[in-house]
Amino acid sequence: MSRSNVVDEIASRSRAFEAAFQAKDAATLVDAYFVADRHGPVAYSPERAFRGREALLAMFTAQFAQFVEIQLETGDLAIADRLAQEIGRARLIRPDGTTTIGRYVVGWIPAPDGWRAKTDFFADGGSIE
Repeated sequence: MSRSNVVDEIASRSRAFEAAFQAKDAATLVDAYFVADRHGPVAYSPERAFRGREALLAMFTAQFAQFVEIQLETGDLAIADRLAQEIGRARLIRPDGTTTIGRYVVGWIPAPDGWRAKTDFFADGGSIE
């Protein structure tokens, strides 16, 4: 797969992530973005790791109470044969309209149905500049 195809696919997965987040649909978000459970999907917050589909569902469901929208912005994307690393910024919008800025690093791997997030590290604040 060409670099531009990988870039496009990861961007498409990110847009699907945003749409599922706005719809408060944790199952669609996790199933469309992360690798299957047998491949060990994990998200790392500053407080803890969320390993596997059930933990990810609970994590995103809790986030839906705090935020009504998320916008992901890729800052850098490095691609190798079987791994891609994305560094980006997230804008999270609260119900009162205030915005929180976060940053993230996602490790992507190719799966039978395309590139999927295996690891996702995120934290509040900071800059990716």
